[in-house]
Amino acid sequence: MENIVRKRLGENALESINDYRLCSWLSHQEDVHRMVFYIADSHCSPSAWTRRCLRQADCVVLLALASADDPTKLSPIEQALSGLTTKVTKILVLLYPLETEYPPAKRTAAWLNARPWVTQHYHIRCPPRVLNPTVKNLIKFYSQVFLLEEPNQHSDMSRLARYLTGQAVGLVLGGGGAKGAAHVGVIRVLQEAGIPIDMVGGTSIGALIGAMWSEETRVAQLSQRSRDFARVFKSIWPKLRDITYPTVSLFSGYEFNSHIESIFKDRQIEDLWVPYFCVTTDISNCKMRVHTSGKSLRFRLSFSMDLHIQLCN
Repeated sequence: MENIVRKRLGENALESINDYRLCSWLSHQEDVHRMVFYIADSHCSPSAWTRRCLRQADCVVLLALASADDPTKLSPIEQALSGLTTKVTKILVLLYPLETEYPPAKRTAAWLNARPWVTQHYHIRCPPRVLNPTVKNLIKFYSQVFLLEEPNQHSDMSRLARYLTGQAVGLVLGGGGAKGAAHVGVIRVLQEAGIPIDMVGGTSIGALIGAMWSEETRVAQLSQRSRDFARVFKSIWPKLRDITYPTVSLFSGYEFNSHIESIFKDRQIEDLWVPYFCVTTDISNCKMRVHTSGKSLRFRLSFSMDLHIQLCN
């Protein structure tokens, strides 16, 4: 984009003496277009154009290879971004090969802990043409690509595009115990109707189904994992073994927690493919808590057990 600016305004367009002219031209572009993308330079140190992009943008998107050796190391551009006083949205996009099954457990936290100024993050599975581009004119190349194939609206890249354009679709799943199995059917119908799911929230059984969907993003696998979960807990014997002295709860929760841990293992909320949150109640302070990070087991806190045991069919 820097070359376009120099072509329109002259080779000295980025010099400080032409600052007013450049700002006026960029402001005009923002007035006549719904969205303007500023593509920064890929140099190691921030150039004059990159610094202009950071000052001009309302939202900054940082692209990074998820397989980077040291996720805690900040690039010079990130260091410049962390020092910005303007409150702009900062999005971290981690790129993975298309065949990646799941993001590595706990690695996302290392990226985010080193960048506390990040507003939102996304995991994006990309085809080889994105990770290893072999053409120079990318705009012309992708114009030809999308003439031959329709964009997949359920892809990770489409999800990011909807978020950036303010068209993201969120799904919040409620509680209901065994009745929460219906959430799987709702997700299946949404997928068949071509309605994408860009963010998932939930409480109680909705938190569980939502977390499984955010991790899988495939209806067939979600259905199978839901059946396995229901099969384990339709028996009354695990519940009877879990009964404890009811100081705080009728059940110790050991059996339930063990099965939940076997499903998600060390996966954290920030490692899920789809942005996710769950809601719990802080019984010490009588306040609502919204969890967007930490161990996936946190959504277990969203569950409560009634004295009336509902069996899963």
